[in-house]
Amino acid sequence: MTTPQIHPAAMQLLFDFEGKPRLTARLCEGGRYEVAYGVTYYLDGSPVLAGDTITEDQVMPLTLHALAVEAAPVWRAVTRDLTSFQAGALAVFAFNVGGSAAAASTVVKMVNAGRFEDAAASFGSWTGATSSGPTPTEISAGIAPEHPAWDRSARRWLSPDGEPTTYFRRFRGLLRRHHAEGCLFLGYDHNEAVKNDAIELAAEPRWNEARGRWEDKIIRQTEFASVLSVARRYPLAAPTIAQEPDPPVAAPTTPVEVEPLPEMLPEPPLPKPVETPVTTETKPAAPKPVSAPPIKATLPDDFDPAAGVKSMVYSRRFWGWVLIIVGRFSFVTDAGASWLASTGTIANSVAADPLLLDAYTGFAVMLTGEAVRWWGEKKATRALK
Repeated sequence: MTTPQIHPAAMQLLFDFEGKPRLTARLCEGGRYEVAYGVTYYLDGSPVLAGDTITEDQVMPLTLHALAVEAAPVWRAVTRDLTSFQAGALAVFAFNVGGSAAAASTVVKMVNAGRFEDAAASFGSWTGATSSGPTPTEISAGIAPEHPAWDRSARRWLSPDGEPTTYFRRFRGLLRRHHAEGCLFLGYDHNEAVKNDAIELAAEPRWNEARGRWEDKIIRQTEFASVLSVARRYPLAAPTIAQEPDPPVAAPTTPVEVEPLPEMLPEPPLPKPVETPVTTETKPAAPKPVSAPPIKATLPDDFDPAAGVKSMVYSRRFWGWVLIIVGRFSFVTDAGASWLASTGTIANSVAADPLLLDAYTGFAVMLTGEAVRWWGEKKATRALK
């Protein structure tokens, strides 16, 4: 895989646990001499020796060089794309335990399997270091580890038979450091989660006959789950990727001849347009479109529109009704006359006299006509259409 981006919190984690940079070589817990921030070799690969010194200007170049060297085997072993948090945690982890050991670790196996929380917890299993004697701090302080294998005069670890041997020891400081790397791997700040009084590690020495060395057997230690429960409250922000500026263009070393631009002359003014004389001859106006005459409703010959509403009394329909009524009334009177003649009453004299009968008939027709005229004026007055 290509070299991934490392989160800035990774370098801060390294500085926090390495402490001040060493300008004079000192013996580390692993039995090697180191300078700067825990660097055990120089840029050319030669080891740091007892009594070596460096300047402050050499601190960061040596540290960054060692970080890149130890992380390279991890990048070759990892088969997945990494976040900047994951890459930063793996880089500082490899810086501490060694690139080859980190590449073959359970941490990387869990990463390749996609089991990221298991990978974060696996950092904490790297709490031991093999040494041939007590740490310089223990020697200078006169504090012996609690086991009988320390030869104060030789400052060496001794086997039960009294022979010099090695001792694989567990360190609480390493547990704090690698739990912090697990927090960073998942994107959380470690400071509150791995405070000094929050991490516990208790172990006792045991002789390993098969390996011929002393080893610490862990009795109890702070598990990563409890650390993570605190770290989840403090998520880290993703780094802002600054846009790289365009590379500067190098100035030419020899003058470059530039072809001069042609002389720019003002353009000649455009000729004025020739005015065309306006003739007074007028063209005949186009005939206006003639709209079709409106269609008028056909009205009776005796209808005057200016006269307003015409009474139905004076319409043909009215007189037709009158004639129909008169005819029907005559029919009724003839039938009535026949009925009166058959009764033999006083009315029989009226039925026998034609004049009286016509008078009564005309009176009845007059009354009927008046009634129809009144009805026509009151109920049937409207404009004819």
